[in-house]
Amino acid sequence: WMGYQTLNRVEKIRSRDDVVIDYLLTHIDEDFINEILSHKKDDLGDGTIVTPTGRVNRRSNITWLEHPIGGPGGSGTESITQQIFRMVEDINKDRWQCDIDTIEPLQYSEYPVGGEYGWHQDILAKPYSDGKIRKVTFSILLNDDYTGGEFDLEVYGPGHEQDGKRYITFAAQETKQNVLFFESNMWHRVRPVKSGVRKSLVGWSLGPA
Repeated sequence: WMGYQTLNRVEKIRSRDDVVIDYLLTHIDEDFINEILSHKKDDLGDGTIVTPTGRVNRRSNITWLEHPIGGPGGSGTESITQQIFRMVEDINKDRWQCDIDTIEPLQYSEYPVGGEYGWHQDILAKPYSDGKIRKVTFSILLNDDYTGGEFDLEVYGPGHEQDGKRYITFAAQETKQNVLFFESNMWHRVRPVKSGVRKSLVGWSLGPA
């Protein structure tokens, strides 16, 4: 199937309250990514998110992919959605052992100059109507012809900072890897884009609360 390359960069960081924070930075075949993107809806919508205090937390344009994505997609009779979920499931078993059983529709985002997404978690305020919550997030970096737009992932708690920071930074221009996996309750952000357009594909796996 898609042949993601595991263990290219795995970090287990002893963080707040001596808890081990774990993430995986790895690679997905570009042909498979292009196959996924062929199911993207053409129209981009305003993805702005405003906090209750009136602060703009996200400036981007978004659209969604067909869900489920049909197939077969390069692996016999498996649909593309099944292949993606199997990838997440395999990584989750190795890393976190979260109870996951399905995946949300994938979201495609474009961040123009000035576009950003401030510090946030992907877990929601309450479970969906079927009782499921987001447990594992993955973010696929689709291009590197932009500046700014770095991805920060908070992994250090108070008293455990490294170089005065509580986060680590990923920049598409500085790595050959193109997908980051982490638990959905981890704080993260996309810094403002300085030039060009940052493009990404984000997904969330779900399980019972």
